[in-house]
Amino acid sequence: MEIQHIITQALSEIGITGPFQYKLSSGGDTAFSVDLATKSGHLFAKFHPDIDLLLAESVGLGAMSRYVRVPQVEYCGAINDVGVLILEGLSIRRPVTEQDWQKMAASLAALHADSCRQSYFGFESDNYIGSTPQQNTPQTSWREFCALHRLEPQLAMAVGLPAALKSDIEQVISRIAEWLPEPSASALLHGDLWSGNLGLHQDAAVFFDPACYYGDPQVDLAMMTLFGSVPDGFYLAYQGRLPSGSERRAWQVYHLYHLLNHFNLFGASYADSVSRVTRQLLQD
Repeated sequence: MEIQHIITQALSEIGITGPFQYKLSSGGDTAFSVDLATKSGHLFAKFHPDIDLLLAESVGLGAMSRYVRVPQVEYCGAINDVGVLILEGLSIRRPVTEQDWQKMAASLAALHADSCRQSYFGFESDNYIGSTPQQNTPQTSWREFCALHRLEPQLAMAVGLPAALKSDIEQVISRIAEWLPEPSASALLHGDLWSGNLGLHQDAAVFFDPACYYGDPQVDLAMMTLFGSVPDGFYLAYQGRLPSGSERRAWQVYHLYHLLNHFNLFGASYADSVSRVTRQLLQD
């Protein structure tokens, strides 16, 4: 069905009728997205053939909305077998200044601190990391959760990795207690917190495109350093100090999960990164 008709039907579900304009938006690699201008204001819409992927995003946004600013979900459903997610349209800019980063850190710290009340690791339902299914079956052990529901499924999908590298990753999994903490409680995580999934709207921190679950807050800090870096002021505003050596070693395990996922999504160009992090862990 033509995109114009899909948008028309989706808007009618939330009581918006009449003319609208849309333009393609530069989004992630998972869903087709557009910016919408309607008589009721600006909206942002995503489309994907798998409605479950967008439903999972909607659930994650709802969970995070109790603690931090996220785009409000206006509609999520299927129109003629096409998944549609319509969100509040926000004008989002990237953090640039030290003050910007401090605002992001304070908001992220509030998310982690205010939600730190679960005695399990996982989530109420499975979801996706990018377009890869992400298992969230609750576990009482964080190390067991990361082994069973993060590294092992990604390794099983990585059919193109050399056998020797696969064997090394299996060693990392078997020795995971050497690097990961065993927290007594877990916090709600964004789960996919790279620089493209956060920003500021009217000088307030805002988060989007989550892959939520409950776990070690350092997961989100680790993800923010995987494809770039953040200023020291971010960490000082987040936790009053720079990351410790043990935290940075745990980051490498969390990096390995995302790098394996990128290998599975985008191919062999990520094999060297997977190998580098695996070697660093085993040589530690």
